[in-house]
Amino acid sequence: MSLKTAGPNRNGIALMTVVDATGMPVEGATVSGHWSDLTDDMDSGLTNADGQVSFKSDKLRNTPGTFTFNVDDVVLSGWTYDSGTSVTSGSITTS
Repeated sequence: MSLKTAGPNRNGIALMTVVDATGMPVEGATVSGHWSDLTDDMDSGLTNADGQVSFKSDKLRNTPGTFTFNVDDVVLSGWTYDSGTSVTSGSITTS
């Protein structure tokens, strides 16, 4: 989790990495999730060759609080997503 600040505006940034049971990155998985706390938008995207996908929250104007991103699902044909063995959310707080 990180923050992007541009003038008076802020976004929460969530960088997710999807790996298989052996720790190898998974390319081409669709990750979907939603933001909560300061904003409530939804995002989805495909993992790259490093198994990573980045999400950016809605832009807010100098609002203190917490950006939280929650993973709702990870989908890739032939694979099963096990949310019980995964980190499925992250937060970052602004002041």
